[in-house]
Amino acid sequence: MQTFEEVIDAFHRGAREHKLQVMDVQSWVDTIRLDRSYRMLIVPEADPPPHRIRTELSFSWPAKYTVESTHGPTCCMYHDPEDSCVHQELEPDAGISIEGRYLLDVRDADAATDLGTRVRQVIEQVVEYENAPQIHFAIADEGDGPLDVTEVSAISWWELDVVRAVEVAPLLREISKVLAALLESDLLPKDEGEDEEDSPGFLRPHL
Repeated sequence: MQTFEEVIDAFHRGAREHKLQVMDVQSWVDTIRLDRSYRMLIVPEADPPPHRIRTELSFSWPAKYTVESTHGPTCCMYHDPEDSCVHQELEPDAGISIEGRYLLDVRDADAATDLGTRVRQVIEQVVEYENAPQIHFAIADEGDGPLDVTEVSAISWWELDVVRAVEVAPLLREISKVLAALLESDLLPKDEGEDEEDSPGFLRPHL
Protein backbone atom coordinates (compact mmCIF):
# COMPACT_ATOMS: atom_id res chain seq x y z
CA MET A 1 0.00 0.00 0.00
CA GLN A 2 1.15 3.55 -0.78
CA THR A 3 2.12 5.88 2.05
CA PHE A 4 0.77 9.38 2.65
CA GLU A 5 4.08 10.84 1.50
CA GLU A 6 4.13 8.74 -1.69
CA VAL A 7 0.65 9.97 -2.63
CA ILE A 8 1.72 13.60 -2.13
CA ASP A 9 4.90 13.02 -4.15
CA ALA A 10 2.82 11.55 -6.99
CA PHE A 11 0.71 14.72 -7.09
CA HIS A 12 3.75 17.01 -7.12
CA ARG A 13 5.51 15.03 -9.86
CA GLY A 14 2.29 14.79 -11.85
CA ALA A 15 1.70 18.53 -11.57
CA ARG A 16 5.11 19.28 -13.09
CA GLU A 17 4.49 16.79 -15.91
CA HIS A 18 1.20 18.50 -16.78
CA LYS A 19 2.67 22.03 -16.70
CA LEU A 20 0.97 22.90 -13.42
CA GLN A 21 2.72 24.85 -10.68
CA VAL A 22 2.20 24.11 -7.00
CA MET A 23 1.74 27.44 -5.23
CA ASP A 24 0.79 26.51 -1.68
CA VAL A 25 0.53 23.36 0.45
CA GLN A 26 -0.85 22.56 3.89
CA SER A 27 -0.70 19.31 5.82
CA TRP A 28 -2.09 18.68 9.27
CA VAL A 29 -2.94 15.92 11.77
CA ASP A 30 -6.08 15.49 13.89
CA THR A 31 -4.56 15.23 17.37
CA ILE A 32 -7.45 13.11 18.66
CA ARG A 33 -8.22 10.68 15.80
CA LEU A 34 -4.71 10.94 14.24
CA ASP A 35 -6.23 11.22 10.76
CA ARG A 36 -4.17 13.31 8.34
CA SER A 37 -5.26 15.87 5.76
CA TYR A 38 -3.56 17.52 2.82
CA ARG A 39 -4.29 20.55 0.66
CA MET A 40 -2.50 22.05 -2.35
CA LEU A 41 -3.16 25.00 -4.66
CA ILE A 42 -2.08 24.71 -8.28
CA VAL A 43 -2.11 27.04 -11.30
CA PRO A 44 -1.00 26.63 -14.94
CA GLU A 45 2.70 27.38 -15.37
CA ALA A 46 1.87 29.63 -18.33
CA ASP A 47 -0.49 31.85 -16.29
CA PRO A 48 1.34 34.88 -14.84
CA PRO A 49 0.22 36.29 -11.48
CA PRO A 50 -2.09 37.43 -10.08
CA HIS A 51 -3.74 34.00 -10.13
CA ARG A 52 -7.43 34.84 -10.03
CA ILE A 53 -8.24 31.35 -11.36
CA ARG A 54 -6.69 28.34 -9.62
CA THR A 55 -7.44 24.85 -8.33
CA GLU A 56 -7.40 23.57 -4.76
CA LEU A 57 -6.95 19.81 -4.26
CA SER A 58 -7.48 18.21 -0.85
CA PHE A 59 -7.95 14.78 0.69
CA SER A 60 -8.16 13.07 4.08
CA TRP A 61 -5.98 10.14 5.11
CA PRO A 62 -7.35 7.83 7.85
CA ALA A 63 -5.01 6.84 10.69
CA LYS A 64 -5.60 3.21 9.70
CA TYR A 65 -3.96 3.90 6.33
CA THR A 66 -0.87 5.29 8.05
CA VAL A 67 -0.51 2.09 10.09
CA GLU A 68 -1.16 -0.26 7.16
CA SER A 69 1.09 1.58 4.70
CA THR A 70 3.92 1.55 7.27
CA HIS A 71 3.54 -1.74 9.14
CA GLY A 72 1.16 -3.84 7.02
CA PRO A 73 -2.42 -4.90 7.80
CA THR A 74 -3.65 -3.65 11.16
CA CYS A 75 -4.19 -7.20 12.37
CA CYS A 76 -0.39 -7.40 12.79
CA MET A 77 -0.86 -5.38 15.98
CA TYR A 78 -2.81 -8.27 17.52
CA HIS A 79 -0.82 -11.39 16.57
CA ASP A 80 2.61 -12.48 15.35
CA PRO A 81 3.31 -12.22 11.60
CA GLU A 82 3.67 -16.00 11.25
CA ASP A 83 0.21 -16.68 12.73
CA SER A 84 -2.45 -17.67 10.21
CA CYS A 85 -5.00 -14.90 9.65
CA VAL A 86 -8.01 -14.47 7.38
CA HIS A 87 -6.67 -11.04 6.33
CA GLN A 88 -3.78 -12.74 4.54
CA GLU A 89 -6.30 -14.22 2.10
CA LEU A 90 -8.05 -10.94 1.33
CA GLU A 91 -7.11 -8.49 -1.42
CA PRO A 92 -6.22 -5.12 0.13
CA ASP A 93 -8.76 -2.36 -0.42
CA ALA A 94 -7.95 1.29 0.24
CA GLY A 95 -8.95 4.47 -1.53
CA ILE A 96 -9.28 8.17 -0.89
CA SER A 97 -11.69 10.81 -2.16
CA ILE A 98 -10.01 13.80 -3.81
CA GLU A 99 -11.91 17.07 -3.69
CA GLY A 100 -11.08 19.59 -6.40
CA ARG A 101 -12.25 23.18 -6.19
CA TYR A 102 -11.83 25.53 -9.15
CA LEU A 103 -11.55 28.93 -7.45
CA LEU A 104 -12.29 32.26 -9.14
CA ASP A 105 -11.86 35.61 -7.40
CA VAL A 106 -14.83 37.92 -7.91
CA ARG A 107 -14.50 41.69 -8.29
CA ASP A 108 -18.04 42.43 -9.48
CA ALA A 109 -20.51 41.04 -6.93
CA ASP A 110 -23.49 41.91 -9.14
CA ALA A 111 -22.26 39.50 -11.82
CA ALA A 112 -21.52 36.62 -9.41
CA THR A 113 -24.67 34.58 -10.13
CA ASP A 114 -24.17 34.82 -13.88
CA LEU A 115 -20.49 34.00 -13.42
CA GLY A 116 -21.37 30.77 -11.60
CA THR A 117 -23.55 29.66 -14.52
CA ARG A 118 -20.86 30.54 -17.06
CA VAL A 119 -18.19 28.67 -15.08
CA ARG A 120 -20.30 25.51 -15.10
CA GLN A 121 -20.90 25.86 -18.84
CA VAL A 122 -17.17 26.17 -19.55
CA ILE A 123 -16.32 23.13 -17.43
CA GLU A 124 -19.06 20.97 -18.94
CA GLN A 125 -17.79 21.77 -22.43
CA VAL A 126 -14.40 20.31 -21.48
CA VAL A 127 -15.34 17.36 -19.24
CA GLU A 128 -18.31 15.03 -19.27
CA TYR A 129 -19.62 14.57 -15.72
CA GLU A 130 -22.31 12.21 -14.49
CA ASN A 131 -23.17 14.98 -12.04
CA ALA A 132 -22.62 18.66 -12.79
CA PRO A 133 -19.97 20.35 -10.62
CA GLN A 134 -21.39 22.12 -7.58
CA ILE A 135 -21.14 25.91 -7.65
CA HIS A 136 -20.49 27.64 -4.32
CA PHE A 137 -20.15 31.32 -3.43
CA ALA A 138 -17.98 32.87 -0.70
CA ILE A 139 -19.29 36.08 0.87
CA ALA A 140 -17.75 38.81 3.00
CA ASP A 141 -19.45 41.16 5.46
CA GLU A 142 -17.73 44.54 5.49
CA GLY A 143 -20.05 45.74 8.25
CA ASP A 144 -21.18 48.90 6.51
CA GLY A 145 -23.28 47.64 3.63
CA PRO A 146 -24.66 44.59 1.86
CA LEU A 147 -22.76 41.29 1.78
CA ASP A 148 -20.20 41.02 -1.02
CA VAL A 149 -19.53 37.89 -3.05
CA THR A 150 -15.73 37.46 -3.15
CA GLU A 151 -15.24 34.05 -4.71
CA VAL A 152 -16.95 31.49 -6.92
CA SER A 153 -15.92 27.84 -6.71
CA ALA A 154 -16.85 24.80 -8.81
CA ILE A 155 -16.37 21.54 -6.90
CA SER A 156 -15.67 18.08 -8.31
CA TRP A 157 -14.60 14.77 -6.76
CA TRP A 158 -12.42 11.85 -7.83
CA GLU A 159 -11.82 8.45 -6.23
CA LEU A 160 -8.19 7.33 -6.07
CA ASP A 161 -6.90 3.81 -5.37
CA VAL A 162 -3.88 4.00 -3.05
CA VAL A 163 -3.11 0.30 -2.74
CA ARG A 164 -0.75 0.11 -5.71
CA ALA A 165 1.03 2.79 -7.73
CA VAL A 166 -1.00 5.99 -7.52
CA GLU A 167 -2.40 7.00 -10.92
CA VAL A 168 -2.96 10.76 -10.83
CA ALA A 169 -2.33 11.54 -14.51
CA PRO A 170 -6.02 11.41 -15.64
CA LEU A 171 -7.07 13.68 -12.78
CA LEU A 172 -4.33 16.26 -13.38
CA ARG A 173 -4.87 16.14 -17.13
CA GLU A 174 -8.52 17.01 -16.56
CA ILE A 175 -7.61 19.86 -14.20
CA SER A 176 -5.10 21.24 -16.70
CA LYS A 177 -7.73 21.23 -19.47
CA VAL A 178 -10.37 22.89 -17.28
CA LEU A 179 -7.99 25.61 -16.04
CA ALA A 180 -6.91 26.34 -19.61
CA ALA A 181 -10.56 26.59 -20.71
CA LEU A 182 -11.46 28.91 -17.83
CA LEU A 183 -8.51 31.18 -18.62
CA GLU A 184 -9.25 31.21 -22.36
CA SER A 185 -12.91 32.06 -21.69
CA ASP A 186 -11.76 35.43 -20.29
CA LEU A 187 -14.29 35.19 -17.45
CA LEU A 188 -11.90 37.13 -15.19
CA PRO A 189 -9.73 39.41 -17.34
CA LYS A 190 -6.67 40.79 -15.59
CA ASP A 191 -6.52 44.52 -15.09
CA GLU A 192 -3.63 46.39 -16.66
CA GLY A 193 -1.24 47.68 -14.06
CA GLU A 194 -2.72 45.42 -11.39
CA ASP A 195 -0.43 45.11 -8.36
CA GLU A 196 0.30 41.40 -8.10
CA GLU A 197 0.95 41.26 -4.35
CA ASP A 198 -2.17 43.26 -3.56
CA SER A 199 -4.35 40.88 -5.53
CA PRO A 200 -6.51 38.39 -3.56
CA GLY A 201 -5.29 35.66 -5.88
CA PHE A 202 -1.58 36.41 -5.43
CA LEU A 203 0.34 33.30 -4.41
CA ARG A 204 3.98 32.50 -4.06
CA PRO A 205 5.35 29.29 -5.66
CA HIS A 206 5.86 26.32 -3.34
CA LEU A 207 9.53 25.32 -3.38
